[in-house]
Amino acid sequence: PLLDTPGPKWDHSGLFRASRPRFPRKDGPVKKLVDALASLKLAVILLVVLLVGLSAGTILESRTDAATAGRLVYYSWWFLGLEGLFCINVACSLASHFPWGKKRAGFFVTHASLLLIFVGAALTYFGKEEGQLALWEGETGSVAVERDHQGNVLAQHRLPFAVKLDDFVLETYQGTMRPSGFASQVVVTDLDTGKSFPTRIFMNSPLHHRGWSLFQSSYQQQGGREATVLSVSRDPGPLVVFAGYATLVLGMVIVLLTRIGQAREREAALSKMTQGGISLPTMGKALVLLLALLTRAPAARAQSPADVE
Repeated sequence: PLLDTPGPKWDHSGLFRASRPRFPRKDGPVKKLVDALASLKLAVILLVVLLVGLSAGTILESRTDAATAGRLVYYSWWFLGLEGLFCINVACSLASHFPWGKKRAGFFVTHASLLLIFVGAALTYFGKEEGQLALWEGETGSVAVERDHQGNVLAQHRLPFAVKLDDFVLETYQGTMRPSGFASQVVVTDLDTGKSFPTRIFMNSPLHHRGWSLFQSSYQQQGGREATVLSVSRDPGPLVVFAGYATLVLGMVIVLLTRIGQAREREAALSKMTQGGISLPTMGKALVLLLALLTRAPAARAQSPADVE
């Protein structure tokens, strides 16, 4: 039958429990697959493996260089596959608990923030453009060249503005020729509007203009001339990742407030019980229990051994 027989039910201890319609649960293959991918055990295993991979990448980067660590760990097929599987795990966990309800608001926001961070990382991986812009003093350029670790040209990115190097400043430690810092005094001209403005690019002070970022990378000296080498990049992912971090903090705050609210509700219920007070819903449940006991008493007497004899 689709529905249980309505009416009061009794468990093995003889206590009354309210009955409610129950429908047969049919878990199809899709539901079973989602539940398997949403497994907490799978999430823990993936997190441990990812942490081990990150540790290996950090050690490899310290012993070799960032390009080698990126090629063998951070951007390798197996590490990206683990990240993708963890993203699927989080998404399936959200789907398996739908509808979430008010008490699961923190759960939803926290897990959704993880997906937002993964989206930002994917935008960086697939949409980031980067290269180098080398300029001698007095030279103007608007094309960033991307090269591999062997120096081969991979791509050229045309900037929406031109950069002219007016002056390159190299500072050294007193009494030595060791560089202590270097900076580029440049003039940036927008190719669409023709407007120009001067600015200074130096370590930890990049130029951000029209979605592109220019960092002071290195320099060259030859025949009494000086040149600057600027790292150029355009990355659509960081803003999305930062939004994910902010949402993650918000989700943790919501989870904390939800736990505090639940604890206060339990304390309030316990205080009512200890003070002997009774609320209307509790009184209604007591009346239903009393009526159920009264209706069950005649039937119990009819089935007693004395009546049978």
